[in-house]
Amino acid sequence: SGAAELVTESAGKESFRHEEIASENLFERYVGGGLYRAEGPWETARLFLSDRQSVRRAAEDILSARLIADEITQEWGKPLGRVAMVARDPWCRRFLAEALGKIGGDESVRYLNNILSDEDPTVVSYALQSLVLHDQRTAVAMAKTLCAHESARVRAAVATALGVAKSPDGLPLVARLLTDKDAEVRRSAASALKAIPGDGVDALLLKVLEDESDSVRGAAANALVSRGNKAGVGELIKILRHPNWVTAGEAHKTLVRATNRPIDAKNASEWDAWWSEAGESFSLDRYMKIAPLLMEARKAYYD
Repeated sequence: SGAAELVTESAGKESFRHEEIASENLFERYVGGGLYRAEGPWETARLFLSDRQSVRRAAEDILSARLIADEITQEWGKPLGRVAMVARDPWCRRFLAEALGKIGGDESVRYLNNILSDEDPTVVSYALQSLVLHDQRTAVAMAKTLCAHESARVRAAVATALGVAKSPDGLPLVARLLTDKDAEVRRSAASALKAIPGDGVDALLLKVLEDESDSVRGAAANALVSRGNKAGVGELIKILRHPNWVTAGEAHKTLVRATNRPIDAKNASEWDAWWSEAGESFSLDRYMKIAPLLMEARKAYYD
């Protein structure tokens, strides 16, 4: 019924006629000829309702290209939001929830609120992480409900969103998620504490260093180092012996940045010896001064 309402939607001279979507000619017109850049938001949005997967995937490529080229304005929020509410393909709904976060504006925020009731946990996760970028107050309020969601993926997204919000109001919720039965949720909660202010945050993280999961302890150690607490350094040195080379490598990167020690990742015993000798007097003051500059440099690199 929702799709039926959409096909009659009109925006200016562009009609939202669903029956044309499956047309091979229309597909070629958009993708093969590259004429999609001259089309408006309703013309592009309706491609996401196609019965043909190839058209829906092409629509994602089209919208991604226009987002990268900064051709998308906030007026796109309404057509894309309406499609996200009724599209049968959950992959499209996830993509559109993320796109609405990049677009912003009142219409995008309004639809993101509605998408939080989607039946697909991944769609809900994307919607919440998009919503927090533009309406942190509402996102934190919604997190109180979603904190008890049956899906671990949604609960992990709640923790991530609370970290983005950096609101002390979210600290009790993050503390609750630190005791979640799912390790990925606990890891996300520990990572979120990097950015949330509060006198009791370090105490929470120190307790998490006793977690049974390596990934959770690693996230807590990284968060402690990010907050200037050297207790995280000792835990990161332990992680250098982790059998997963990616996990050990990430710990090593943080150690080198934080300590300015050029010790190889494979020389865990050398790290142990250094920490035994210098740990008591070691300070992260230098790292805390340069950390913001490192973050700006990484952002500039990826931009």
